[in-house]
Amino acid sequence: MPKFNIKNIASTFGLGFLPELAPYIVKGLLIEYLSGVDIKELDKWIEQDVSLWSKIDRDYHEDIRGAVSKIGDLKWFTSDWLKEGLRKDLPTLCSLFLASDKASDWLDRQIAEIKAQVTTVVS
Repeated sequence: MPKFNIKNIASTFGLGFLPELAPYIVKGLLIEYLSGVDIKELDKWIEQDVSLWSKIDRDYHEDIRGAVSKIGDLKWFTSDWLKEGLRKDLPTLCSLFLASDKASDWLDRQIAEIKAQVTTVVS
């Protein structure tokens, strides 16, 4: 997979568009990562309360931090926001979060952890 590069995005679309594009970039990165996870594996992570952030490749960490650094706040970064993207692109995974309170709570914790990991970039 070609390496994502926030500088290439900036040069293509201009720096003024980055704050508007960054949430879509972050969503795309998370969905791209989750597309490689099957439902059984995800269910196991939920049961064992495994950290999603710890499972995400470090290259993705930097890509997510790079995109988030272009945004003023992270109010948009919620589990509902990610479920909406999953609903369209990975409906099987999304159904797990919609059907199970435990899975939904796990996703809430993952979003909070990812926010904590990238907040120092935004602050």
